[in-house]
Amino acid sequence: MCYQLSEHYASCFSATRPYKPRDKAMVEKTVNIIYNNIYGPLRKQEFYSIGELNAAIAVRLEILNHKKYKGSDSSRNQKCSTE
Repeated sequence: MCYQLSEHYASCFSATRPYKPRDKAMVEKTVNIIYNNIYGPLRKQEFYSIGELNAAIAVRLEILNHKKYKGSDSSRNQKCSTE
C-alpha cells in the first residue's frame, strides 16, 4: 500500500525519528522568533489583498534577517552568505 501511494504521488517515504523529538525546543523557539518579529508588528495593520500581506511580510523578513544576533556582530544574512 505504501509503495503504491509513493508511486502515485511520485515521491518516496523514509523513516524518521518516531520516538523522542530532539529538536522540538529549537523549532518552537524559531517559530516564536518569527512570530514576534514578523507577525507581531503586522497585527494591527489591515491588508486588502494577499499581495499586500506578502509584501509586508517580505519587508519584516528582510529586517529580521539583517538584525544582529544578541552578543554577536553577525546577522542571519551574514551567517548564510559565509557558508
